[in-house]
Amino acid sequence: MSATIESTSSISVNESTEEGIIPKEKPLHSNIHISSSTNTLETLQLNIESDLESIHSLSEHDRNSQEDDASSKVNKDKKNVRFSTIEIRLFDRTIGDNPSCSDGVPITLDWNYTMLPAKDLQEYEDNRIPKRNKNHLALTKITRKNQMHTHFGYSYKEIEKASKKIEKVKKHREATKYLSRNTERVQEIGENVKHGLQKVLFLNRDLRYKPREIYSETISDNGTRLKGALVVR
Repeated sequence: MSATIESTSSISVNESTEEGIIPKEKPLHSNIHISSSTNTLETLQLNIESDLESIHSLSEHDRNSQEDDASSKVNKDKKNVRFSTIEIRLFDRTIGDNPSCSDGVPITLDWNYTMLPAKDLQEYEDNRIPKRNKNHLALTKITRKNQMHTHFGYSYKEIEKASKKIEKVKKHREATKYLSRNTERVQEIGENVKHGLQKVLFLNRDLRYKPREIYSETISDNGTRLKGALVVR
């Protein structure tokens, strides 16, 4: 028995008999491999197509998500308010007329001011000084007097005159407050007296006009006694 290889994909076997050589073919394993390879290619092609569809759907989803994010961002930007720069005005100070000042001359803001160059808001927030408390904001009598004279050109005579005027207003308010208290007391006493007199007058009027019955007894002509009552108003 001899075997010859015709190709890489087919193998034939020849057997010798008395009648002659009868070729006998074995099952072709290569054909099986080819068919399996074909199935693999088809499966691979289907997988590739499904992957492409998935990628396409993902890209569509991402694009829609980006569009939604962009639209929501635009809407959000429309609702927000942003500040870019800040402008600072330095107002001058002048002598005030507030009588609540405990001592010395009161000061207030003037109409004149100096405009400083515009600054970026974030830069201003980064470089601003810490917030001061009430003790640091309060100015003493001497400090206010020196500021009015040195920085704003008021004479000591004008400052003293303003201080006396404020003291006069404070005394007048104290006197008015005292008189108001006394007036309230007098009004309260007058109201009490008025109500008392009204009660007495109404009581006397009720007693005066209250009906009274006067009983009388008379003797008739036939000698019998008659009793009766006379109502007097």
